[in-house]
Amino acid sequence: MGNPGALGEAVNLVSDDVMTWNEIHQHLGRALGLELCTVHIASGTLARHNEELYGSLLGDKAHNLYFDNSKLRRLVPEFQTRIRFAHAVRDIIRTMDADPTLQREDPEFDAWCDAMCDRYAT
Repeated sequence: MGNPGALGEAVNLVSDDVMTWNEIHQHLGRALGLELCTVHIASGTLARHNEELYGSLLGDKAHNLYFDNSKLRRLVPEFQTRIRFAHAVRDIIRTMDADPTLQREDPEFDAWCDAMCDRYAT
């Protein structure tokens, strides 16, 4: 913010962690004290079964990609990430657990997810 070299530029501000979606979900599971049970379903298949998910699933989540801090490091060479994803996710869960306004159940979506997993689990 306020760096003239960043004007008009999109700059990622992300951690230095490089993870697959499975690794991200494994960290989430560990932070919740749960064992990860994966069911891999193609994004296009999910979007066909729920059109509301079309944009978000067929955008960045459908492709392998890596967000890096290289542009940020050129602008601010002293920048360092200090919090790893595995630690951050535990903090996020603690915050959500402590604030009921951040806890919104969606039984309809949960049932849809369960049905999709039942249908496509191998």
